Amino acid sequence: GSLHYVGSTYQENFIGVDTIFKGPDGFQFNADVGNPIQNMNTFITCDNPYPAETIRLIDYFYSREGVELMFAGFEGVTFYRNEEGNPVYNDYVQNNPDGLINEEVLGAYVPWGGGANPSMAEDHVFGENMYTDMEKDVCQERIQYGPEIVWGTFNYSDEQYRRLSVLENDVETYITDMRAKFITGDANFEEDWDNYVQTLNRMGLEELMTIYQSGLDTYNAAAGL
Repeated sequence: GSLHYVGSTYQENFIGVDTIFKGPDGFQFNADVGNPIQNMNTFITCDNPYPAETIRLIDYFYSREGVELMFAGFEGVTFYRNEEGNPVYNDYVQNNPDGLINEEVLGAYVPWGGGANPSMAEDHVFGENMYTDMEKDVCQERIQYGPEIVWGTFNYSDEQYRRLSVLENDVETYITDMRAKFITGDANFEEDWDNYVQTLNRMGLEELMTIYQSGLDTYNAAAGL
């Protein structure tokens, strides 16, 4: 959540943006919505002298106790329990007296580092109990403009994966660079937009979208959509 990065120093003056701005044609959409289930992997190498113990440790982090340790830390230190018995970050985390942000505090207590961990962030740990009222209000306003269906990760052929690694790197790097320029005024929407689109097309945007469509078709077929 946003307050996790702002920290207690600026929290009182922080206001979440709950407005989805309209485009020139009145289009209003919140595209920044992703599937929380990710296809990450955990590996045990042949050099690991304790494979059985490692498996037991990984298995522990899928238990309720392990999930709480992974994401919430220690009761009485980083969280307390609400009436439902679910963890809630305490003031030491949310309003740290030293002005530390959420991640700086939790980094000393939880194994979770932001993702790709062998565990499952269940609702009782990552539900509404872990967010401020302001964050929940902002989410409720923005969610009505989100997609009806939130897709999971698409699967592709080996050749498609090879092409994606090239195309996505070029296209996404250019988009990120130009987005910053449009925001700062170094590029002008009216004067530079056509060249922006033409450059994306030269980079292979159409091929990239064709591969994405193939992944979506495979996904929909598997899901019966």
